[in-house]
Formats: sequence, structure tokens, C-alpha cells
Amino acid sequence: MAQLETGHILPFAFERKSIGDLYGTLGKGHTRFKKEVQRAIDSDIKMYFIIEGSFTKISKGYKYSKLKPYILLKILGTLWNRYENNFQPIFCSNRKEMENFILWRFFSGAKEHARNNTKKGGAI
Repeated sequence: MAQLETGHILPFAFERKSIGDLYGTLGKGHTRFKKEVQRAIDSDIKMYFIIEGSFTKISKGYKYSKLKPYILLKILGTLWNRYENNFQPIFCSNRKEMENFILWRFFSGAKEHARNNTKKGGAI
């Protein structure tokens, strides 16, 4: 979860994955990961599933995994469709792009959260 210095928790979290991690998480770790997504849903938190690799690169497979790329993409697409309010896959071409996305989303989300809470009479 993303948390501000004031202790306020933002309604989103980041889950970063390298291509190898992605294949492991959606392959052998699929059951555990579905439980993690369910915890996000139960907590009304949006999970940004940030993948360090383009869609094209992911679709070529991973040499250390027996999981076929079309199966991995089917699982990823099913998670996205089923839990679209709480699960958002993001493909980044490299680690720097991933870092920039996280910073952009964190700061824009913190600003929006502060604006909404100030309008409701809350203090940030």
C-alpha cells in the first residue's frame, strides 16, 4: 500500500514484477497471487501490477519457465477483466520507465487524495 508521511493510506498499491517473476507468480504462484488480489479487493485497494517488460517481450515467453506465453497472457487478461476495479496491469519497457510510472502515480494519487479529503472537511 502507498502511505503518506501523515499516516494516510492511499487506495492503491504497486506490485512490481520482472519477466521471470511474472512467469513464476502467474504460473506456480497463481493460487497465492489470486489470494493477494482478493485481499486488495477486500481492502478496496487498486493494485497496479507493473511488469518490467513490453507486451511483445512477454508474449515471446521466458526460457526458464514451462508456462506458455499465451497461457500467461490469458491468466493476466482474466485477472484484469474479472477485477478491473482493483487490478491494473502496466507494461513498462525497462526499470526506469517502471520507476517513473510509480512516482507519477504515487504523487498524482497523493494530490488527489489530499484534495478529496480536504473537501470533505478532513485534514491531511
